[in-house]
Amino acid sequence: MEHELPARPEGPAMPTLAQVYKQHAEECIHSAAKTDDPKQRALLLKLASEWREDAKELQRVAESAPSGAPAPVRRNKR
Repeated sequence: MEHELPARPEGPAMPTLAQVYKQHAEECIHSAAKTDDPKQRALLLKLASEWREDAKELQRVAESAPSGAPAPVRRNKR
């Protein structure tokens, strides 16, 4: 008797951590565009840049890792 795996439910795929980081960067940029406070804007743009850098690093690591290998966990530097 053969067992079949249950069908994967249809729906949106789980985002990668790099995609989540990119979304955080976009939210920072959006918030920076809405604020009138120059210090707040500068901080938000700095955070957006850091989120993007971390997303690129995660992508680089994921692309260089063997298939199926977990990506290393990074410590939050913020």
